[in-house]
Amino acid sequence: MGLLFKRILNFCIFGLTLILTLSLDAAEKSEPSGNPIENVKIRIVGDNGGLLTIYQKDLPNPPPRFLLFLRLNENSFEILGRGYIAGSQDNKYLIEIVRESIIKRPMEGDYVIPMAPPKDFPKLEELLVVGSNTVSQEPDLSEDKGYAQLDWGNLKNSSYLSTGFAQTNEYKDIYNYNPDSMHFLWYFDFLWHFGLEWSRINGKFLTNSYDKRQFYSEMNESKFSLHYRFRKFYRDQMRLAIKINSFTNDFLTENKDDYLLSSRTAGSGAGLRLSWERKEPQWQTEAGNPFTIQQIVLEHDYYPSLEIVDLDYSRGENSHGSTLTQQQVTISILTYLKWMPLFQRFVVDVSAGRSTSEIQFHGQTSAPTGLPNTILSEGHYSENYDYIKVSFGLRMDDMIGRFFKPR
Repeated sequence: MGLLFKRILNFCIFGLTLILTLSLDAAEKSEPSGNPIENVKIRIVGDNGGLLTIYQKDLPNPPPRFLLFLRLNENSFEILGRGYIAGSQDNKYLIEIVRESIIKRPMEGDYVIPMAPPKDFPKLEELLVVGSNTVSQEPDLSEDKGYAQLDWGNLKNSSYLSTGFAQTNEYKDIYNYNPDSMHFLWYFDFLWHFGLEWSRINGKFLTNSYDKRQFYSEMNESKFSLHYRFRKFYRDQMRLAIKINSFTNDFLTENKDDYLLSSRTAGSGAGLRLSWERKEPQWQTEAGNPFTIQQIVLEHDYYPSLEIVDLDYSRGENSHGSTLTQQQVTISILTYLKWMPLFQRFVVDVSAGRSTSEIQFHGQTSAPTGLPNTILSEGHYSENYDYIKVSFGLRMDDMIGRFFKPR
């Protein structure tokens, strides 16, 4: 009797263990892998004057009134806030953001989940009230993502023309000048107002001397800028930034007479940058189209003072009163290739620009030892530089800045 009872007890324990194991295995298989809400498919596809847009086909008919904004990370998600459908246009719903609910600003590429309004959800009329006393401070909705861009290019059919004083530097004219360029731009993710920019242009070319001999000359130009960008305005697409610039230019020639001089130029100044940002810098493919005109940028820089030093002959003791003006317009074409490893965004920049220098020298002129000094004092010179630049590069997220950004 005792042996029979023991066998029945062992059988019950075995059966319970088997049932529990099968139950746990079924529960594990039923859990979604990867992101806990990976089945969310509704994405924000644009921004229309401050109203976010999603495709009408992504929602049932009739659509739910209220929506929740999400940002998906690799294995998690962030709740950004909520909004409601305010209208429709061109087969898209226009979504109004409930400002007091926003934790982070929803952007193009973030996700949307339909939701039913809870009992204490504000009525639509209350959402439209301006200047409500329930919010003590308006949240900052301009938390733009940082990004970095690195590109290389070439200046096509550019010309560098100089107007000399008497014969001095008269032959500093360069036609079909095609130097190479390198450019880096970094807007911080943790301090979205600020950015750094660096560019370099360098090339080697043939120039003529007074007696028609040809010599090689080389020009190296670099520029460093600190940006401070403001919030977007006018349909949330236009943006103004101010810049503090540092500029250097080294012109070196093998020529040894005063018709073409080697010189070094340095200056500091300020500038404005006006951009029409049609798409976000981290734009992703829409409806299978991998290309878009992401932005058009106008830039104007002014240097109120230049320090110019001649290396052989000297046109004067100082260059007080010399100025430099630079203007450029750039069209950025962005492509997003999701299947590419490591880097998915590539950018093509097409720029046209002009640089104008008005140069004045004061004080005593000089010539190398043993050569006659034929340079007139108090000389006035001008240099004009026109170019078209085409560059290709990478557009990347600011992963370094994101590490320092508080969560």
